[in-house]
Amino acid sequence: MGTSPEIIAETCLVALTTISYILPRRTDLVPIFEESLALNIDRILCPGGEIGQILMKARMSLLLGYYADMLFLKYEEAFVKVMDFLLESLSLNGPQKVVALQSADTLNTIISDKDLIPRLKPHLPRLIRVLNECNLKI
Repeated sequence: MGTSPEIIAETCLVALTTISYILPRRTDLVPIFEESLALNIDRILCPGGEIGQILMKARMSLLLGYYADMLFLKYEEAFVKVMDFLLESLSLNGPQKVVALQSADTLNTIISDKDLIPRLKPHLPRLIRVLNECNLKI
């Protein structure tokens, strides 16, 4: 029985989220983890409505909530792509609503983290605009 690559990746993201309290202490693994995510960010966040892709995006959004303060410090382009993904996900609906809800929770976590505020500064105008647009739809 073959398992799709999306389901395997989604399962790995869940496992990494589960060990979020251990991984940061492993300074030997953090650079590998960060680089692996940064180099594969386009594949992880690829657009699509297939169930495997939806699950992977929801799991990635969950993972970002746990690791946002330590990820992509050396990979600014990946950080920008992640922020774009989270902001764009807020407007998803239908089967992808789960990604929108998880992204909203993750953005709340990121915005509330004092250590991340300097990294968010370039994204604030867009962040405020998108959140305001979402608020108007409620």
